[in-house]
Amino acid sequence: MLRPITINLARPPSERWEPLLAFREEASAMAESYVRDLGDPGLLDIIEDAAPAAMSSDQLAELRAISKALPLSLPKVLLANLYYDAFQWMIGCTAFACETQRGILHARNLDWWTERGLLRDLSLRTRFLNAPAGEFESVGWPGFTGVFSGVARGRFAITMNAVLSDEPTGTNLAIPFLIRQVFETARNYDEALEMLRDTAISSSCLLLLSGVRPGQLAVIERTPTRSAVRKPTNGFVVVTNDYRMLDGIQNTGESELAATSCGRFDRAMQKIAWRAPSTAEDALAILSDKQVKMLITVQHMVFRAADGECTLRLP
Repeated sequence: MLRPITINLARPPSERWEPLLAFREEASAMAESYVRDLGDPGLLDIIEDAAPAAMSSDQLAELRAISKALPLSLPKVLLANLYYDAFQWMIGCTAFACETQRGILHARNLDWWTERGLLRDLSLRTRFLNAPAGEFESVGWPGFTGVFSGVARGRFAITMNAVLSDEPTGTNLAIPFLIRQVFETARNYDEALEMLRDTAISSSCLLLLSGVRPGQLAVIERTPTRSAVRKPTNGFVVVTNDYRMLDGIQNTGESELAATSCGRFDRAMQKIAWRAPSTAEDALAILSDKQVKMLITVQHMVFRAADGECTLRLP
């Protein structure tokens, strides 16, 4: 795991990611790994063409600056940030949120295949300062500027799980950049829920959102154009890699992630119902359970938005 970095959003987009220069080699290794996954280098041009619709102009300016500074070609930097749209079938996750006396506990495993465990070894915590709605922290990797997992003290925590649907990938905002936008601008749980539920996005996904008050936990099931919100039962909610609320959605694909989704869901439900976790260590014990954790699990993490707790452990 790499040492944390701090990004000051009050700086111009071209200067914000200067702390990343300490990890030039690591960022390059990540990008080259993604290119090998892509298989066809010609597809990099398609990714570059899609970029303006997938993120804000400021976010694209950040990536252009990163490309020049590393140095690394812009299409490779873009692929490192838009990887989910191309490779959903390789990304899994088990996540849950439950109410405790100290606030809602939000936990997730990131299950993501990568060669030689790069995503595990290059895990990076990033603190964002001076966003309009306040500071927040994310768990990611060098060269990745969006958010898959994060927490904003006193506001909310968000994690994303992969899912496949029969809706094609679109040309709207990429979900990692929507999540970052939510952290930057949403002042509270309700505003975050509205943005995650209603914003048109490029790919299908499942979003776990937790807040700071009782009842503020939900799974937002998404396709590029549709959404449904699944509320907790008995004070907790679990999400893996399948739809449970959206009607008329065909879960596609025969990947191991899809095949194990129900088993991981049932096991996490069973463990929480038997003894609800109240601490990060309790949550990590569930995430590490042999029927929840996968061979491709690269990160265990626990958030608590009430106090900004962020615990990251590598398997």
